[in-house]
Amino acid sequence: MAASQSIGIDGALASSLHHTHISNDLFTIVNSQEVHERALSEAYAYHNNLRETAIEALRLSEAREAVALLRAKAKAEEEKLRVEYELANEACRIRDLENKARLIPKPAPRVPTPPPVELPKTPVPPVDQQTPPPPSPAIPADTSTSQPPQMSTQQPQPAHIPPIPIPPPKSCTDQRANPGGKADHTVEAAARYVEIHKSLKQLRAWLQDTVFPSNQAWAKLANEARRNVRTACGQLSTDRTKNRAPALKVMEELKKSLEDQSGILVDPGNYMVTKPEPREGAANNGEKLPAVFIWLLNYLAKAIVNQCVNELADRFGQADPVGVFVATIFSHSPIFWREEPMIDILMAKFRIACPALFGLRGNEKTDQGRARLGWKNLEGRWYTEEGHMTRMKGIAIGYAAISLRDFSRTKFKNPWPPSNYWASLSSILNTPGNEASKTQIAVLEAMIRGFTTKFIGFYGTAGLAALKLALIDFPAKVIRDNPIPEEDETKKNADAGQHISVVAEGLKSIDAQLRKEDNLVLDARSGIW
Repeated sequence: MAASQSIGIDGALASSLHHTHISNDLFTIVNSQEVHERALSEAYAYHNNLRETAIEALRLSEAREAVALLRAKAKAEEEKLRVEYELANEACRIRDLENKARLIPKPAPRVPTPPPVELPKTPVPPVDQQTPPPPSPAIPADTSTSQPPQMSTQQPQPAHIPPIPIPPPKSCTDQRANPGGKADHTVEAAARYVEIHKSLKQLRAWLQDTVFPSNQAWAKLANEARRNVRTACGQLSTDRTKNRAPALKVMEELKKSLEDQSGILVDPGNYMVTKPEPREGAANNGEKLPAVFIWLLNYLAKAIVNQCVNELADRFGQADPVGVFVATIFSHSPIFWREEPMIDILMAKFRIACPALFGLRGNEKTDQGRARLGWKNLEGRWYTEEGHMTRMKGIAIGYAAISLRDFSRTKFKNPWPPSNYWASLSSILNTPGNEASKTQIAVLEAMIRGFTTKFIGFYGTAGLAALKLALIDFPAKVIRDNPIPEEDETKKNADAGQHISVVAEGLKSIDAQLRKEDNLVLDARSGIW
């Protein structure tokens, strides 16, 4: 019994010692440095991962908040712009209404209308004609010199004009009867355009030398508007959607100039071929308009001609944008005077830059002839022939793009209809062969190339006949009347611009090119060629 108890106690003790040994081994393993380092490393990696996840979540949250803030700002800015745009439109509308209201009393011509009621009493007619009696032999002079009515109707405005020490430049107020300078072969009003150009130069000099120095603030605004107009003209491209903005910018500046309150006014009739009579309900119906408006139109015209010179001769694709740009601006009725467009200012620039378009002729071998044909002379040296011809082609292409515009599907008034293109074309084609010039041939080619489809669209069979005359008969006439001297035969092919007959041959060769490029079946349509 005692022995069995002793065996049981020894077994329990042995088992206890065995478990104690195992637990000591485990304790030693668990508490080893390697185990602790591994646990710390795993904990560090876990916490780093958790921290990076938290940082990324914070970054995304901040980005979302920033995007939401930007969207809110953009929306607020859009709303602000919309409100400002509506306010500006409303202000413009109110100004237009105020201007119209201001013009309603302008029917100051109606102040003289009571005298016509007294016409039957016979005392009044003599009163109306008391001023004309000195030039009584010339009754037309009475109608053309409309100065007395201007003085009577503009009595309120002299209050603004006195600060100006020099009156506006003088020019012919009505050139409807001007038999002087027109030759039979020149386009109607060709001489008048020279006078308009001279008047524009006088106006510019008068403003810049006399008016601007005495009114710096006004001059600053005027020059800023001029820069905006020039910049807009330089933004034209072949993308029609992008050309709308420059045209709108120019029209905006012109309308703002019509609202000028400086009191510096001029007679717009000085810058038109024919001075229109007052029209009932016309937007601008007074006897005078702000001088800055005419001044801006002058700079616009100059910029358009420069655009033609610099862009169109080498890049024909720019022709249509220039034509659309000009048509859009000058057909804009708010800048009309007495319901007539002010495009004569632009045409005066074309007349000086490219006289051949208006029927002018000249001998290119003489200085006088070159001057008549618009050949540029810088410091006593003429442009090279190549430079001159490139310039003429660019201007002629621009002129064709402006005049061959179809307004049949619009409500707007065509400021320069296709009949002017026909007049320019015929003035060149009617030139005798021995009086023709290489300038005329260059202009003729530029007017025709690329415009045949539009031209025939306007004139049909008559247009086809004109093209035959231009591309076959006229060159043949020039070649016949200008034979190449024998000494020039060896140089005939060396310099295509050496003799006019060589240039005419080049024009004649365009016939086949146009048939192919424009796909015109001329024989079948008209039997002309």
